[in-house]
Amino acid sequence: MYLKLGEVPVVVATSPNAAHKIMRTHDVTFATRPWSSTMKILMADGYGLGFVPYGDHWRQLRKISVLELLSARRVQSFRHVREEEAARLVAAVAATPAGEPANLSELVAETIADTTVRALIGDRFERREEFLKTIEEESKLTSGFNLTDLFPSSWLVSFLSDMSMELMEHAIKQHEEARATMVLLRIQKEGGLNVPLTNGTIKALIVDLFGVGSKTTAITLQWAMSELIRHPEMMKKAQAEVSNILNGKPRVTEDDLGEMKYLKLLHPHPHPLN
Repeated sequence: MYLKLGEVPVVVATSPNAAHKIMRTHDVTFATRPWSSTMKILMADGYGLGFVPYGDHWRQLRKISVLELLSARRVQSFRHVREEEAARLVAAVAATPAGEPANLSELVAETIADTTVRALIGDRFERREEFLKTIEEESKLTSGFNLTDLFPSSWLVSFLSDMSMELMEHAIKQHEEARATMVLLRIQKEGGLNVPLTNGTIKALIVDLFGVGSKTTAITLQWAMSELIRHPEMMKKAQAEVSNILNGKPRVTEDDLGEMKYLKLLHPHPHPLN
């Protein structure tokens, strides 16, 4: 089915057979995510892993991400960060005055953002609130159609693109030995890559890691908590398991997670950074 949304031509797969041909038979042809007017503006300086066209560049960025930025050894090195931030979240909930609700969505989003930023640059982000707001706005713009896509003339996307890059530069400068940046700059300096690793690509890849490492994990945890609240019998079982494993200890550590069989059944695999 052919449609036009504003100025944008759209073809809709209206049958399972058509969807199968797109997703399986011709998957390489359709592997690249479409570049809307919004994405062309956001990716003007370089593109990260999320929207890079399928090919050598995509394979190279994926290899760097898997082997250098998210290797098992590197993820394990962030353990103390995850445990400290989880403890801060629990303390924040416990500190809520009696009779007043705790905004878990907000607290979880802040915790995941802090965890991701500390893993990437080694410290908390001074401008966290701005960062979370910008990520939220960019997510709205890139997850579906908006006026800029339908009628490409808005200044809003350019503003958000400039804001996200400025926030990345601030985060990097805030910590002179930003972990992810140092790794990528080392790879850039060593050379020998099929596709040159430009400064714009480095920034875009870090933006991807910030966005994916914070928003998706926060949403997953928010939904998990929502489902537990809607099913109190499951909540009681999960709480009993945690209490039994703690057995008087002040807090849960990652060593305890392997014993939490019931909790593992309830929770999907988290993002490697979190």
